[in-house]
Amino acid sequence: MTEDRWAGRLRRSAAGRSLAELAHRTGVPGAVILVLLSAGVAIALAGGGFAVGLEDVMEGDGVVGADPVVQRFLIEHRTGGLTDLFRVITRLGGPAVIISVSVVVTVLLVWRHHRVLALGLVLATVGTAILVAVVKLLVDRSRPPPINRLAAATGASFPSGHSAEAIAFYGALAWIVVELVHDRRLRVLACAGAIVLGLMVGFSRAYLGVHWTSDVVSGWLLGLAWLAATIALCALVPTMLERSRGRGDREQSALSAAAAEFPRAACRE
Repeated sequence: MTEDRWAGRLRRSAAGRSLAELAHRTGVPGAVILVLLSAGVAIALAGGGFAVGLEDVMEGDGVVGADPVVQRFLIEHRTGGLTDLFRVITRLGGPAVIISVSVVVTVLLVWRHHRVLALGLVLATVGTAILVAVVKLLVDRSRPPPINRLAAATGASFPSGHSAEAIAFYGALAWIVVELVHDRRLRVLACAGAIVLGLMVGFSRAYLGVHWTSDVVSGWLLGLAWLAATIALCALVPTMLERSRGRGDREQSALSAAAAEFPRAACRE
């Protein structure tokens, strides 16, 4: 079924009529409202899951109890080929790759006048890094024992920064593709690629023994929640700018009318 048919069915449905009425009342386009609702659901689910994981880590129970079991399983099933593979994959969530690609893509987007998308990419990556740093500082969880690690790692363990950044960064790239590309197959491929890369980067951190599994899952959830918030904010920016320009035009028209009326009023006096 084509996107036009889906859009037609949505408009004819009860939900579509409610959405159109809400758009009429608020002055916010229906597509933007749909993005905001979807983002709200994602933030609620991912944020709630992260809160549960955070509570378990702080109290040392719940999902945390499975961490040593999962790590033992991964250690027992390590192979030379898998280790080489995941050492490469884990770099895709590291600062070197994410910062360099973000700079290039941001410059290209600004050059092509897609400033809102460029803003979204910067917010997604920088915002995630800040959130991760704050949570690490507050929780200060120890990493798995050094003897279990196959890669260098420093700092606190919770949440996994690589996992959070991979979800936020590659998810933002997929969002940019969806916004700019009309080919549905490329859109699906971009979204699927972002999901696979985000999951694989996170899994690599657990496999290499530098994070507990709960660190990785919580990193995924934190990155997803912040990505959803970023997309929601960027969806609102054009509407906010349009309203601001509209107010400015109305104020200018009022000033012009007042200026034109002043000489006539003075002559009458």
